[in-house]
Amino acid sequence: MRRKPNGTDADIMVSVAGDTFHAYSDPVIFRDDRVLRTLLKKETRYLPRVANFFAQVQTEVKAQMRKEVAEWMLEIAEAEHAQPEVFCLAMNYLDRFLSECPIKRSQLQLLAAVCLLVAWKVREHEPLHAQRLVEYSDFNLTLRDIMEWEVLLLSKLDWDMSSVIASDFIEHIIQRVRRFRIDVQLDDNSVIRHHAETLLTLCSAHGSFSSLNPSLVAAASVLTTIRPFLEAHRRLADPEEAEAAAASPLSSGSSSVSSPGGGSIDYLEDVLDAVEKYTMIDKDYVREVMDRIEMLMRASLPPSPVPTSPRSESSDDEESRSTKGPEERSQEGDEKCTPTKILDVAKDSNRG
Repeated sequence: MRRKPNGTDADIMVSVAGDTFHAYSDPVIFRDDRVLRTLLKKETRYLPRVANFFAQVQTEVKAQMRKEVAEWMLEIAEAEHAQPEVFCLAMNYLDRFLSECPIKRSQLQLLAAVCLLVAWKVREHEPLHAQRLVEYSDFNLTLRDIMEWEVLLLSKLDWDMSSVIASDFIEHIIQRVRRFRIDVQLDDNSVIRHHAETLLTLCSAHGSFSSLNPSLVAAASVLTTIRPFLEAHRRLADPEEAEAAAASPLSSGSSSVSSPGGGSIDYLEDVLDAVEKYTMIDKDYVREVMDRIEMLMRASLPPSPVPTSPRSESSDDEESRSTKGPEERSQEGDEKCTPTKILDVAKDSNRG
């Protein structure tokens, strides 16, 4: 693994022997407002033609089927160690096609496989072989069908496959909030990028975000990632005022702090203002999408266990285990595992 010597912007890894191939973050590109304006100008071109295409275009394919096929596509992306933008781009192709052309429910998996195949060619350094998709489909698909539908997908999308997706805005937004050096963790772009891409994966798998502008989803994902840092940073200019605020039962968990002039500094509000300035997206709309993402995250988490006393818990556990066979006890141990990967979280979200 190599790193660019000297420079805070050299935080994107390039691995020759591994699976990760990232270009370094070039400030000439990601801090240039002209590049960002070009992306903002083009992004609406790659949205689905109609928002609710399940009701207006499709007759057999339903929203729940999209969730199921998105889960299958995410399994393949994770098994093949694809970059997050590959899955997001494939879902963009899928939604654009479904908004243009009605298909049968039996053709949905074929369409999903072709979308992955083309997205892999566009965004990955090595393509995904079509035979692998046949194997992942449990041989329900054929190479001939995949090749024919690849041409169909390209024609329906007018051969315009360089979609502007939410992943394209992540680095632009991160570079523009770097000046808010409130917490040391905010200086680590790779941490922010990783968590923001995880949220983008969840949003791409969820159909309710497909009609939103990619820049809006990207901004909400980045700000949702750094919001805990902003709200945890409660530096007050006056130490006595800080102690009083900490001891007050009315103090809240907002990101507002007192300024030396007696005013209040809301770091989250400042970041929202900066994002609104550069992306021309109303900050109230960004807040709304942030809340939707947080609701999606909470729905994806497993339920919290009900607290019980250690004595009753151990006695109940011994009693239940004594009545179960070895196989049942093994299955019970497997069920106690909590999801930790993006795939597991997205699966829970899709089932919700």
